Amino acid sequence: MTMAKETKEAKGTASVAPSPPRPPNVVSVLLFVGVFGAGLAATLLLADPLWVIAGSVVGLLLASSPRVAKQWERAIVLRLGQFAGARGPGLFWIIPGIDTIAAWIDHRIITTTFAAEESLTADTVPVNVDAVLFWMVNDAEKAALGVQD
Repeated sequence: MTMAKETKEAKGTASVAPSPPRPPNVVSVLLFVGVFGAGLAATLLLADPLWVIAGSVVGLLLASSPRVAKQWERAIVLRLGQFAGARGPGLFWIIPGIDTIAAWIDHRIITTTFAAEESLTADTVPVNVDAVLFWMVNDAEKAALGVQD
């Protein structure tokens, strides 16, 4: 009875925790500032506020399109709900409003420890057994789309 309870607890620790929120992208900020600045300069030269609005909209769209994946990450990109590819590492672009990033897959080796379980050997000697599980993602597409969690 206790071994089954410990096994259930050990299985619960193997679940993957959600990743923390990602910081703002430097490339996005620079694109927004550049396009907004161009719209502001056009407004000062042409004295038409329509250019500020157009520059702001284009700047927001361009600023939300670049993404940066770290060396150990792959981003799963869905275009209108259909798999478009695994992107990364480095700089990649998405189409705002059409492309979504469904998951960020970590390719590093991850360890999961299990609590000690007491067992009996063949000659009835009690032994405590500890275990560590090493796992790594080889195919990001199958890891994100082939399993639920």
